[in-house]
Amino acid sequence: MKEIISLRNVSKSFHGVKALKDVSFDLNAGEIHCLVGGNGAGKSTLIKILSGLYEPDCGEIVFDGGVKSYSKLNPSISRQMGIQTIYQETMLAQTLTVAENVFLGDSMPKHGGKVDWKEMRARTSEIMKMMAVDIGPNERVSDLGIAGKQAVQIAKALANDARIMIFDEPTASFGRKEVDGLFDIIRTLKANGVGIIYISHRLEEVFEIADRITVLKDGSTVAHHIGREVSEEQLIHEMVGRSTKQFYERERVPIGEVILKVEGLCGDGVKKASFELHKGEVLGIGGMVGSKRTELLKLIFGAGNIEGGTIHLNGKEIKPTSPRMMLKKGMCMITEDRAITGLMLARDLKENIMICDYSKRPRFALNLRKEAKIAQEEMQRLNVKANSYHQLAMSLSGGNQQKIILAKWLLTRGDIFILDEPTRGIDIGAKEEIYKLVVEIARQGGAVLLVSSDMLEIVSMSDRIVVMRDGVSAGELALEDISEENIMRIVVGGENT
Repeated sequence: MKEIISLRNVSKSFHGVKALKDVSFDLNAGEIHCLVGGNGAGKSTLIKILSGLYEPDCGEIVFDGGVKSYSKLNPSISRQMGIQTIYQETMLAQTLTVAENVFLGDSMPKHGGKVDWKEMRARTSEIMKMMAVDIGPNERVSDLGIAGKQAVQIAKALANDARIMIFDEPTASFGRKEVDGLFDIIRTLKANGVGIIYISHRLEEVFEIADRITVLKDGSTVAHHIGREVSEEQLIHEMVGRSTKQFYERERVPIGEVILKVEGLCGDGVKKASFELHKGEVLGIGGMVGSKRTELLKLIFGAGNIEGGTIHLNGKEIKPTSPRMMLKKGMCMITEDRAITGLMLARDLKENIMICDYSKRPRFALNLRKEAKIAQEEMQRLNVKANSYHQLAMSLSGGNQQKIILAKWLLTRGDIFILDEPTRGIDIGAKEEIYKLVVEIARQGGAVLLVSSDMLEIVSMSDRIVVMRDGVSAGELALEDISEENIMRIVVGGENT
């Protein structure tokens, strides 16, 4: 088969952190090459380099065996070279027809300076026929199901002369019927010489459709396989396997009674989630990005729209309606984006630390000297590296910003701490300090819900793990069963442990 694209020794860093390390990857015409790996493996970064959204730090991107070579792409060059990406969320104009969506933009056929509607509809019909899809050019996109909308997105890519199509978790919202339909389209594209890069955490799909499989882990290429010559067990091991010396060893504390019980919770993409959280426990919520872990946390914290299910707090049923309500009930949440929802970046550290205390007292009751003393003590206790509490939050490193957020919530003396990606983007030293604070919360009887895309972190810190898959709590792991391999088995569709 003819090679149509090759990435050679590509690397990419963000703020000193390597997202891709000397990665090589190639694709042939008429081939389905699957890309697999856990969270943080580098799949998204690789896609964005191919799409021209990110510039690699080094390496080479070669087309057609060396006919053209680039050190970096931009979106325009990427499109010119025939690269099109199909995301799980379709980006279509819902009120327009299928034909209008397929040719929306510069690709609209024109005659005499005017849009040639007849040709547009005819060419749309030709593309749909080639894809073996029964969708008419005059149908309105809003009337189509999710599979039909995705077919329109694929047709749009073909109308733009796609010869390399990247499918990024395309079946996340699909049932088996829709998956079969998509695979029929992909096989047709393959037969017509289109090269397919297919990214999915569902290994059963990968084995069904892959000609070749490349495994990424921690930004590096760890294995290349012929699709039918590797087992699921081997892929899982390659995706997550590592030395136990890399795990953080934390102190275990006695676990008490149930403080939070969630049954059949649904809303905002969460389809059915059930679990119990105990006092003194760190309960990890595992799963791939997109499995609705953050949405689950927001539902519990009153920041989402609950559509069904029940939540019991200390044995009493509650209906979270706002974060303020849940804060009063002893719950606090560190969100995944500290810069937007966690901190007042333009305010000083004292204000950021004391903000939740302000909400509990009338303004006339504030004691500025006492507040300054408390802020200083908290900064010392959490080892915040700053000149003084007068320093602005925006001037701190990511790790120290996260400590300020923790200080704010620790002052509330809450019972339940919800931590969403608490160590994202911070260095290893700051991570270990935050881990110690999490253990201290548990030691004092607090309960912790932990979401992390860092597999090492969730394995090391959790007393139990509930694994989310496609909006459902798909499995649970007791302490003695916790491992990266067991989490990944549930993530990719294995039996509950």
